[in-house]
Amino acid sequence: MFEARYRKGCQFQSFLAILSWRALVGMKPRWLFRDPAPPWTGSICAPLPIQNYVSRVKFITIQDQLVGNMLAACHEQKSTLTGLLHGLIIASLTSHVPSASGFIAITPCSLRNLTGLSNTDEMGVQVAALSSTFSSGTISAMQAAPDPHHLTEEVWKIARTFRTEMTNEISRMPNDSLIGLIPYVTDMHNFFTSKVGKPRSETYELSNVGALKNVVENEKWRIQRVIFTQSAMATGPAIGFNIASIAGGPLTIILSLLEGDIDESLVDELIKDVERGLRSIVEGQEVAQSMK
Repeated sequence: MFEARYRKGCQFQSFLAILSWRALVGMKPRWLFRDPAPPWTGSICAPLPIQNYVSRVKFITIQDQLVGNMLAACHEQKSTLTGLLHGLIIASLTSHVPSASGFIAITPCSLRNLTGLSNTDEMGVQVAALSSTFSSGTISAMQAAPDPHHLTEEVWKIARTFRTEMTNEISRMPNDSLIGLIPYVTDMHNFFTSKVGKPRSETYELSNVGALKNVVENEKWRIQRVIFTQSAMATGPAIGFNIASIAGGPLTIILSLLEGDIDESLVDELIKDVERGLRSIVEGQEVAQSMK
């Protein structure tokens, strides 16, 4: 018994070495820090029989002639495409869910740079994620934007902030990362089933696998389009945004959702706003003009 307690004590000390007090406070578990106005995360995790879970997908395609200009605009704004998409999604949600006090997004990132797993010769699931909170202050700033120019600036502000936060997250890994808590989940199945019937933790997930390098030997064949999607998440975010592209080719965004789990009219508006917003950026127009 003493040996078992000693091992647990060592594990706890190791846990604290990985997760600093700053990170522990930043996590703010709901059972310890009650939020009087929690962020909007859509519907609860529906307690349906597994056979009733039906994944649905919706497409957005940005043609190759527009992708280069879009990336150039992100570079000019010291941002990334992923950050820009966060800005456009939040602008759309702010418009269509005006009563929300905030939103939470999760963005997966790779751990291959830490583990040394080859990008080309080995397959593995080695990911962590950054949780981004868009507070009531961010929502209020967008709602109070006096004109399209100011709303566009708010979108770019979110995009630049995301780039900074993701850069900082990757630079300090594996320290202060929630991935370090996985060994302390003693029953993974129960961990997820316990979420059923409860509010979701995040509003949406945004996964960007980047651009596939289209290397052609002797030009015998070439990949013209890449599509990346995931099944809808029963206990995760209600909406998943999955982004992939091919170098020199089109960019595809696929939204995944569970049938009947979220108002599809909201998802349709998100698709319209994101697509029009990206086109507005490419054409040098203000984002707000696309969301009227």
